[in-house]
Amino acid sequence: MKITKPHRISRTYKQKIKAKPSLVFPLLCPNREVDWVNGWLPEEIISNSGLAELDCVFTTTNDKGKAFWIVTKYEPENFMLEIAKIVPDYYLSNIRISINDNQDNGSDLSVTYQLTSLSKNGNKKVDEFTEEYYKDFMEAWERELNYFLITGHKKEDK
Repeated sequence: MKITKPHRISRTYKQKIKAKPSLVFPLLCPNREVDWVNGWLPEEIISNSGLAELDCVFTTTNDKGKAFWIVTKYEPENFMLEIAKIVPDYYLSNIRISINDNQDNGSDLSVTYQLTSLSKNGNKKVDEFTEEYYKDFMEAWERELNYFLITGHKKEDK
């Protein structure tokens, strides 16, 4: 048995969303994200409802290959969601999302990504997951979600 110290990084960002948690939470779904996330198109969603639910599994593909995602925690009554993403031979991500009311009649959406390398290639991905990269990623997501909530359609890439 080989035991290895993890090569891991964790980043958290708090988004300011211009809608109540009850309107935001249902949009955090592999199927519903197609409506508002540029470039998001899962290949397959394995779900009883067709939407996010506990043990929902979905797949995507990018330049690293096929990614496998599974919803490991789904608490709509508490506006909490956790998803594990595995990119074989690269990395594992644990994604934790919680939504709370804020004083601006909107929501604070806390998003934590924890990446653990599974290989030398994964080490590079973890090393590139800098605070600046994560902030840019989360701000883009925040803009797209707010745009959709205000306009009812996707903000197109420029």
